[in-house]
Amino acid sequence: MTLDSPNAYNAVDQRLVLLPLESRVSRGVVFVLTLVIAGWLAIQVASPAIAWYDGRGDKIPGLERAIAWDPRNAELHIRLGHAYADRVPADIERARAQYDEAVRLRPTDAYPRLLQALLSEKQGDRAAARSAIDGAVQLDPHNVSIRWEAALLALGWGERATGLDHFKYVLGVDPAQRGCRATSTASPTSCWPRCGRRT
Repeated sequence: MTLDSPNAYNAVDQRLVLLPLESRVSRGVVFVLTLVIAGWLAIQVASPAIAWYDGRGDKIPGLERAIAWDPRNAELHIRLGHAYADRVPADIERARAQYDEAVRLRPTDAYPRLLQALLSEKQGDRAAARSAIDGAVQLDPHNVSIRWEAALLALGWGERATGLDHFKYVLGVDPAQRGCRATSTASPTSCWPRCGRRT
């Protein structure tokens, strides 16, 4: 069968969907649909960039706008959670909701769980703090910042052996924190600035 034969054109016609654009209405409908689809694609492509631009600061309104543009960005949820937690007075429930959403979006990331643990400890909910810090250590057992916070929490709960085990691991992995050894048994908080504590 060649392209010159009538059967070739019939075969092509059966596979193609052609819209007759002879009337102004048909052309207008196609034009409007094209604009709608192009606009939707532009929003999908531009949303993360707009969210990044809005979320550059640490102000709550900008971060909320950024999350409205890119609700699947766990980093924005973490930053908004920080903003709520650092507010005076702290908005603990909103901060917890943002950290929970970050955990939902990135279930294998230990950092949002660490933040949940610290927030729960701040509220006095030891069971939730223990569950969150254990989950963070389990997800990323070699992360020095997480092990450091786990040690501080364990010491705060009176679990000296567990706290010292975490400290031993930190000192074994990161010798730069050896200067904290002398002060960590007396007052763990006194060496946070030197040891690069994440806030």
